[in-house]
Amino acid sequence: MANFVKAKEPEVELRIVPDGREYAGAIEVIGVWKGWWLTHRKLIGYVPKEVVAALDGANAKRIVRARLVRTFVDDEGFVDVTIQVVGPKSDFKRYQRQRRNDEGDVLFEAPDSH
Repeated sequence: MANFVKAKEPEVELRIVPDGREYAGAIEVIGVWKGWWLTHRKLIGYVPKEVVAALDGANAKRIVRARLVRTFVDDEGFVDVTIQVVGPKSDFKRYQRQRRNDEGDVLFEAPDSH
């Protein structure tokens, strides 16, 4: 995973896994980076179940994309990757309900109307 984080222009992709190892309908987060001759892809995690459930409820799993927000690796090898799951603004009404995960973090929030 450190190769992904240290890459010049890392990207992320989402892949729906109907019979996923984590749970049915899981969405994998795939790290993508270019090497000398090849493009590399590696599973780096999963979209949280709560987000997948909200996307299922809005029938939006196939229209959302992942945006890489931040990557970090420390001297001891700890790696942190932060992504956002984003969708078309025109379809926002379908998945705008505010939801919170077990830690109380807001997963979906309506934008300011200003």
